[in-house]
Amino acid sequence: LFRSKGFQPVGKDFPVFLHPDTKEEYALARTERKHGKGYKGFKIYADKNVTLEEDLKRRDLTINSIAKAENGEYIDPFHGLEDLKLKRFRHTSDAFEEDPLRAFRLARFYTYKHLSDFELDNRTQRLLEKIVLNKEIHTLSKERIWMETYKALNSDLPSNFFKKIIEYKIMKPFFENLVKRSEEYTSELQSPCNLVCR
Repeated sequence: LFRSKGFQPVGKDFPVFLHPDTKEEYALARTERKHGKGYKGFKIYADKNVTLEEDLKRRDLTINSIAKAENGEYIDPFHGLEDLKLKRFRHTSDAFEEDPLRAFRLARFYTYKHLSDFELDNRTQRLLEKIVLNKEIHTLSKERIWMETYKALNSDLPSNFFKKIIEYKIMKPFFENLVKRSEEYTSELQSPCNLVCR
């Protein structure tokens, strides 16, 4: 149906289409199940039997799990609007830990001014720790990491991305030198000669 109206499919794995004129993204309702490691270790299910709530449940954070009906009313089964008011990042479901890329997406969200002062929910923090422990970050492709980094570098507060990578301990294997450089810079600042003699 989308193709017959001139919409262009995006990527191979997800049922996402670009509007032929506005280039806006339109995605079919979908669910996914983990069957392997890393970002690509999912089987995607998209058909007319997938409900909107099932689709929203597979999203990363509650603030991204909100839909809007044609009459303007919000559909918010996971209380994302409340989290927006409370300025809180909270995972939509425990499936958050199944996708290691979400750790970097979360770090990137802090580069946007309107999200930079959000607090991280304690339970979401624990799922982040599980992502680090299971080492699935190592299965991510350099291209996916670069995509998140590129978006962060073009946001309002790019340095927040790297600060969060250090805070969340997700440096390995893509940002291992980040801590070394940070430590070198800190030691330079702490040297009395570097502070006074320059």
